[in-house]
Amino acid sequence: MNSDSIIIFENVFKSYKGEEVLENIDFKVKRGEFVFLIGPSGAGKSTIIKLLNREEFPTSGKIFIDGTDLSTVPFEEMHKIRRKIGVVFQDFRVIKSKNVFENVAISLEVVNSPTDVIQEVVPNILGMVGLQNKIYKNPSELSGGEVQRLIIARALAHEPDIIVADEPTGMIDPRATGEIMNLLNEINKMGTTVLMATHDYNIVNHYKKRVLKIDNGKIVSDKKGGTYHD
Repeated sequence: MNSDSIIIFENVFKSYKGEEVLENIDFKVKRGEFVFLIGPSGAGKSTIIKLLNREEFPTSGKIFIDGTDLSTVPFEEMHKIRRKIGVVFQDFRVIKSKNVFENVAISLEVVNSPTDVIQEVVPNILGMVGLQNKIYKNPSELSGGEVQRLIIARALAHEPDIIVADEPTGMIDPRATGEIMNLLNEINKMGTTVLMATHDYNIVNHYKKRVLKIDNGKIVSDKKGGTYHD
């Protein structure tokens, strides 16, 4: 096992009802790398992310997180793996009964952070994503873009080793997109691995990170300093 790689997909196949949606997915992501996952809708990007978070299971092949084969981890132990990953899905739901502060604090509570740490970290994270003035608002009082920033703040709060994001800027305006990307870039520079699925070619072309392109369930290109191509 290559200790430099924090994410490894080995010959992963995924089928739904006999239809293959991923075919022989084979790639590694090094610690501290920033990788864009691109491709048309339905190509398999979201499936890769769900497999990584073990929301789904591969039909065959293996997936490793920080050296651990996910297929060997019992359900009751998966929380230990998920502590390493901050996940942002488009369809994630905030907890409507809790305010902005409480929604982010949950990420720290589940890893048993002390109350004084939570009281310090949560306002800082909310400030980083531009929600410092909304700290006691309920999610119903936020705009769509603000809700997305809240979700990203929650993913970042417990300082995970990996940030996995599925179209994290898809619902926010260009200015907020720039702020979020700058934040993710700074977090990455501090050593956090980032795997981000996106359709936004402006982001991909601007940051010139490694670009992994998937089409029809297959990886069709893998380039460092790559750009978005249809």
